[in-house]
Amino acid sequence: MNALSTIDPSHLKALTDEALLKLASQLLEVQLHDRQENQLRYYKPVSPLARQVHTSTCKTIGIGGGNGSSKTDSALAEMVIRATGQIPLSLKDDYPRDKLRGPIACRVVCESLTTTLVPIILPKLQYYKWSGVDRPGGVRGHYGWIPKSCLIKGDWQKSWDDRRRILRVLYRNPDKPERIEGESLIQFMSYDQDPSDFASGD
Repeated sequence: MNALSTIDPSHLKALTDEALLKLASQLLEVQLHDRQENQLRYYKPVSPLARQVHTSTCKTIGIGGGNGSSKTDSALAEMVIRATGQIPLSLKDDYPRDKLRGPIACRVVCESLTTTLVPIILPKLQYYKWSGVDRPGGVRGHYGWIPKSCLIKGDWQKSWDDRRRILRVLYRNPDKPERIEGESLIQFMSYDQDPSDFASGD
């Protein structure tokens, strides 16, 4: 990576074919590594309708569609954007900035803690896990949506409280990502929990 940062673009014409191939290979390696640790940066809504999930400023949004229509990924990506302050490149120009209000508390309610949360939802958030049809790094799939830089000390285990099923993530300033403005909390619950469990908290 350090070698790549020292290259002067004006000298590219002077490189041999072999040197260019080596440089291209190194660039691909860096990009794949960045994609794994910052998958949210590369997120693209699957359709204009899915894009509306992110551009709408309505207080309540309903997402419907058939199996595999990206309902879960669209909703999780939107939650992660708002919990971390990090906007994907594909939404930089039209994501409503007034939706980013600093650290927030989120709640994800799924079908079951055992059959849905652990095998399906959490891997879609863990930067080191791959979800998709293709092999890891392919076009049809993605690594977890939460950027490694938004985990406590870059570590899922330091951010995740298994007993309370709460994930703490760093909220970074959308314009100055080096500036941490606090911690967002994401709580995970299931529909089969006692209704009284849903009454507590903001």
